[in-house]
Amino acid sequence: TVYQDLGNTCFTFLSSMENYDKERNSGIIIKALDKFGVGATTSGRNDIEVDGSKISGAAYKLAPPRALHHGTLLIDVEMTALAGLLNPNKLKLQSKGVASVAARVANLKTINPDITHDSLSQAIIEAFCSHYGSPNLQP
Repeated sequence: TVYQDLGNTCFTFLSSMENYDKERNSGIIIKALDKFGVGATTSGRNDIEVDGSKISGAAYKLAPPRALHHGTLLIDVEMTALAGLLNPNKLKLQSKGVASVAARVANLKTINPDITHDSLSQAIIEAFCSHYGSPNLQP
């Protein structure tokens, strides 16, 4: 399940099957977050976390000859709405040692109030260009 409201930012990596690497893609996102002093790590199949709280989820579609990796970054989402809409199996949550969806996720704005959609988008562009040795693109 993907939750979206005006407080999140979406990202997409589209590549050939030969160049598909979800770890590399997640690394670009993590490098962008590092610009804000956010020490993020990958966790599980689809998550990026900060101090055990999920700040990003992703999904993948392999459709030869292309591969798609897309995800969300929680900047300032409405946590009450998120908790009310996402209803995972209670046993699944218990197995992770948390009481609710809201207890397992965090907004990036609570970690660093300077993070906005625009500043994070620019940081992702810069991390992408740096990784691939390209000059920075201007929006």
